[in-house]
Amino acid sequence: MRWQQAQPQGRPRKPCEGHTVSVVGRSLYIMFGKHEDDGGRVSCPPVQRLDTETMVLSHPCHMEPGGSRSAIPDDREGHTATVIGNRIYVFGGTWTDEDEVTSFRNDLHALDVATHTWSRPITRGEPPAEREGHTAVGLQKRIYFFGGTWVDADDNSVYLSDLHVLSSVGDGLPPVEGWPAAGWEWTRPQTTGTTPSPREGHTASIVGETMVVFGGAGLDTDDTSINLSDVHMLDTCTFTWSQPAMHGSIPQERRYHTASVVGDKIYIFGGQYYDPIADLHFECDNVLTELDVHSCTWSQVPTESRPPLRRACHSTGVAGRQIYIVGGRYWDVSEDDYIFLNDIQVLETSPPSTFASDWKRYFNNEAMSDVVLCVQGCRFFAHRVVLAARCEYFRCMFEIGMRETSQAEIEVPDVELEVFRKLLEHLYTDTEEIPQEIALPLFAAADRFGVERLRRLCALRVETIMRVDTVCSIFTVADQHGDECLKVECVRFIVSNFAEVHNTEAFRRLDRPLLDAVHAAISARLFPSPPLASKQQ
Repeated sequence: MRWQQAQPQGRPRKPCEGHTVSVVGRSLYIMFGKHEDDGGRVSCPPVQRLDTETMVLSHPCHMEPGGSRSAIPDDREGHTATVIGNRIYVFGGTWTDEDEVTSFRNDLHALDVATHTWSRPITRGEPPAEREGHTAVGLQKRIYFFGGTWVDADDNSVYLSDLHVLSSVGDGLPPVEGWPAAGWEWTRPQTTGTTPSPREGHTASIVGETMVVFGGAGLDTDDTSINLSDVHMLDTCTFTWSQPAMHGSIPQERRYHTASVVGDKIYIFGGQYYDPIADLHFECDNVLTELDVHSCTWSQVPTESRPPLRRACHSTGVAGRQIYIVGGRYWDVSEDDYIFLNDIQVLETSPPSTFASDWKRYFNNEAMSDVVLCVQGCRFFAHRVVLAARCEYFRCMFEIGMRETSQAEIEVPDVELEVFRKLLEHLYTDTEEIPQEIALPLFAAADRFGVERLRRLCALRVETIMRVDTVCSIFTVADQHGDECLKVECVRFIVSNFAEVHNTEAFRRLDRPLLDAVHAAISARLFPSPPLASKQQ
C-alpha cells in the first residue's frame, strides 16, 4: 500500500474539521464542517466536488428548483451524509454561532447529485433526537443511525446508544393511503443481544449485511469521559447485536477516527486519544490499522511511503480501491491550539506489484542466461531479451548484427564495476534507489547506454547532492551529456553561492563556455533588462 498526496486543480478547500465525504461513482462530495481562521472566526465551507478521474475540485450549484433556500442545510459539523442511489442524505450535526450559542440538529436534507439541487425528504414516524457525532450507514434503501451526543440544559454531555432506521416507503413497508411513493419512514427497531454502550465519535461500517461499530467516546462506571476501542456488530437482517472476541493487536482507544471499507476489510486511520505520558487528552496519530471482519483480527498495515500527518475529525471516502482522506485537525502543543488541515491524501490499497521482485530473481542469475557481460574482470549473467527491451545500447548491438550478437561473453569497456552493477540491476528491477556516491558516474553511464529513465532519476539525485565542492564537476558532466535542465540547476547554484564556489580549483578549471554561462547569469541578476517601453499612441 502506498500513500500519496493529491494535487487537485481548482480552488482548494479551507482547512476544516467535522465535515463529511460521500462517494457517488468516481466523485467525492465534501460537505460542511468547521473552518477557523487566525482571528478565531468560524465559518462553514460550501459543498465541494472532487472528480477523482480528472482531479478537479469544483463548487456545484446547490439551489433547489424554484430558487428557495429553505431546503439548503444550515451550517453544521459532526453530521452524517449517506449515499442512497444518486442522492446524499444529510442528517443532524451541530453548530456554534458567533455568540457562542450551540444548536444541535435533527433535520434531514437530500442532495440530488444529478442536478445538484437540495430538497427536504417527506418522512413519517418519529425522527431521532437532535445529535452530533453519530453514525449513519446505507444498505440498499435503508439508512441505519446509531449513537451520538447532545448537551442537556445543565451543559452536560449526554451520550446516546439508540438505533434508528430510515427506510424508503417502497422498501417492504405497507403502503399508506395518500402517502407519496417516494416518502421515507423513521422506525426504532427492537434489537436483541447486548447493545453497545452510549458513545459518540465512533465509526460504523457496512460489510455485507453487518454493521460494524468501533471505538468512540463514552462514560465509565464513574461517569468519567473515556475513549473506547471495542467492536460491536449488528446483523441488519435480525437486528441482533454481538461483541465478538477480537484477535491480533487491538488499536488504542480513540474517537474521531475514520473507518473505510475495501472488500471485507475495514481500515482505521487517525483519531484522538489520551496520552498519559504527556497528560494530553487531544493527542492524535497517523497509524493505519486493518480489521479483517471475518476472522475478527486486527493488524497494523505497513505502507511503502510516509503516512499523512496525524489527525482527527477528518473524513474519508472510498472510490474503487483508493481511500481518500480529507482535512481534519490535530493539537499542536507549541501553539497550544488546534491546527486545521485541508490536504487530500490517497491510499492505494490494490495489491502491490510483484513485477520488480519477480524479475530480481533473474538479476545476475545463471538460470536461463544466454549471455555473460564482463566488466573489469567480473562476469554478470544476463538475458538478451531483457537487455534489448530495456537498453538502447544492447538493443542496437543485438539487432544490427554486430559480432557480439552471437558471442556467449561480451566485454563491456570503460565503465566502473559498481556503476554497471547498479545499471544492470535497474534494467531488471526498475529500481529508483540511486546511491549518492555513484550518482554522477551512473548518470553518465545511463546516458551512454541509452537508459533514459535511469538517466533522469540520476539527474534528480545529483541535484540533491549539489554542494560547493561538487557543483563544478556536476556542471561539466551535465554539459558533456547534454542535460540542459541539470546545467540550469548548476548555474543557479553557482550564482547563488558564487562567493564560495569561485574560490574553488574546480571553478577555475571550468571550460570557457561554462564560465560564460555563469557570467551571463550573474550579469542578468545584477543588471536586469528594463521593461519594454510602451508604443506611443
